[in-house]
Amino acid sequence: MNNSTISNGTNTNCEFIEQLLLMPFYRILTWAQLLIVFAIFGCISALIFFYLRSKITIHGNFMILFANIVFIHLINAFFWGASIVRYKFLTYTYSSNCELLTPVWLAFLLGSPSYIYLVAYSGIHFSIMAERFRATVFVRNYENERFTFGSICALISWSVSFVYMFCVIFTALMDTGAFSKPLGLISLTSKSYNAQGIVCSYYAILALLIITAIGDVWVMRINKRLRNRVSDYWSYSVSTNYQVKENLTVMRLVLPLDISYAILFGIYLLIGIILRRFRVEMSEINYVAFYNTAVTLLLLHSAVTLAIYIQFVKLASANSRRRELRVEPTAKLTEEYFKQLTNQWK
Repeated sequence: MNNSTISNGTNTNCEFIEQLLLMPFYRILTWAQLLIVFAIFGCISALIFFYLRSKITIHGNFMILFANIVFIHLINAFFWGASIVRYKFLTYTYSSNCELLTPVWLAFLLGSPSYIYLVAYSGIHFSIMAERFRATVFVRNYENERFTFGSICALISWSVSFVYMFCVIFTALMDTGAFSKPLGLISLTSKSYNAQGIVCSYYAILALLIITAIGDVWVMRINKRLRNRVSDYWSYSVSTNYQVKENLTVMRLVLPLDISYAILFGIYLLIGIILRRFRVEMSEINYVAFYNTAVTLLLLHSAVTLAIYIQFVKLASANSRRRELRVEPTAKLTEEYFKQLTNQWK
């Protein structure tokens, strides 16, 4: 590829990114996304605050996966917000439209976390369903299990997401025509090398989300049956009753979120299909702006999810305190009874 071709491509990118960033609809959209990002930061801060003040007795396997999900939301929001802030800053300070371009290395840095987010988030939610299934199968003694399962699931989810990210980067770099010069839009998609593969991987993620939601419903139904069974006086077990209640508490949290995310991700893919269908009939700027509108749905779901997590932490903490209030008086009465019995035998 000669220098004149590269120069023409660069000039095209300069004009494209300038028109996109100055587009009124896109400017409003990015401000809305930035507002959602700050809402995510606020929710995470509040979540950490309430968690540190609370005493939650849910099994460590779930808490490990729960913490990883919060961290995934943080990473995705941070890099997405950093990209928006950078463009906002450049929009008010640039003197030449080519100053709005993004170096390839920076595009990889800012764009990669979104691919990690899609894979790791879906994988860890599937892991939570699997973890609660194990808690249901081993309901009598699960509270005594170690935290190995949660750690392994988190490690696998992160490993798969990083492998996926490196595959996207590697295939993007194969497109020397697009990635040999600064980019107008931060995107790791190459029409010739990885676009079709990325779309297929999104369908695989949607299938995983649907399987997870179905698994959640199944685990919820099993635990409801167990709750009715352990309520029988003759078959009552303290450990079983405790674990079933914990399972139902967790499933009431994750089931609506998994179903809603599967639906939203399906809508996101549907919007992408419609936009690609009519891409020839619309300008590239409108295509990117409308596509980012679909991405906003996923960001909004992150903020709502974290807000629900805050309520979950409060609820779990309140349940733990109620259990302590029920157990402590019984323990004190038992201790007092044995003291009196000992005094009578003296």
